[in-house]
Amino acid sequence: MGWLWEKMRWWLERFGPFDETLMVATILRGTQPPGGQVQLAAELALAASLVLFVDGAAASFIAQRASLLPADEANLAARWALGGPSVHEVGRLRPGEGFRLRDLRSGDVVDVRERTGSRSLQDGELVLAHPVFDGAVFQIVGGIVSVALDQRDRLVGLLDEHEGAFAVADELVRTRRDDAAAALSTPQTSWR
Repeated sequence: MGWLWEKMRWWLERFGPFDETLMVATILRGTQPPGGQVQLAAELALAASLVLFVDGAAASFIAQRASLLPADEANLAARWALGGPSVHEVGRLRPGEGFRLRDLRSGDVVDVRERTGSRSLQDGELVLAHPVFDGAVFQIVGGIVSVALDQRDRLVGLLDEHEGAFAVADELVRTRRDDAAAALSTPQTSWR
């Protein structure tokens, strides 16, 4: 799974719509303070997932590269391209092992192997994620992003209506922008 994901990202950077991916990553940066390499890598991974699976660049990857991939990877890529990131509810956490995701759009439930996220997520939390089958278990590609309750319906609508990576990224950072704007407009009181 890791090799296929890296091959898809490598293709995106060299032959795919990488400028679009960078623009989506810029939107995802939003109002966040500058981060280090880890933050940039997370934004680029999520942006790559949105461009590949929400905007459909994965179909171009498959058309151009499937004949160069081992058969199992070509089959996995085709399966991954049938779906994409969605809004999920987290449940049945197993810290250090994984969790269960219920897709709010389809109702599908999958058990995901994911060590890092399983330590920081909460039961009932809403996330944007793309669980993919690796031939044995489900794993996440492109990262996991918390979704605020007031974003749930808007994100589901954007994904259902195929509004694209830019619209999804913009919605993901809307809450941060709104919070930053509210902080700027709130009068500061001095207690002397």
